[in-house]
Amino acid sequence: MGRSGRRLAGSGWQALLLSAGRLAFDYLCLLLALRATGSHPRPSLILVAYAVAGIVGMIPLTPGGLGVVEASLTGLLVLAEVDSSQAVLATLTYRIASYWCRCALGQSPTACSGGGTETGKGLRPAYAVRPAYAVRPARSSRSSRMRSKALTVIDR
Repeated sequence: MGRSGRRLAGSGWQALLLSAGRLAFDYLCLLLALRATGSHPRPSLILVAYAVAGIVGMIPLTPGGLGVVEASLTGLLVLAEVDSSQAVLATLTYRIASYWCRCALGQSPTACSGGGTETGKGLRPAYAVRPAYAVRPARSSRSSRMRSKALTVIDR
């Protein structure tokens, strides 16, 4: 295996470890939100509720699972023997910490840098990027000769 093959294999493991670490810290955020409300549920039941709410959040009903994740996680926490008021408070605390703060932090560099465009006059939509196929290919001499013949016929 060459250098590039080893580099690709290493990046796969790195991506796997980073994803697992992010999920673990996200789960710990939910556990800490529950502890902050005074609830002490079994961590295994909370892990199941976290996993099921994550799967429900993948269903594209709303952007980012907004509302769907909160409702499903609250219901699953109540099923995991957490008091309903504590489940609502922990769910909202968890979603603010793990989702909304991340969204706000992601937007702040864009706002501080002048909006993300060359002119600094606002956000540039993702579809405004010029695609690679917009570059004209080099013309062959035959096509330019045919075009010039067509133009002379049209001009007459």
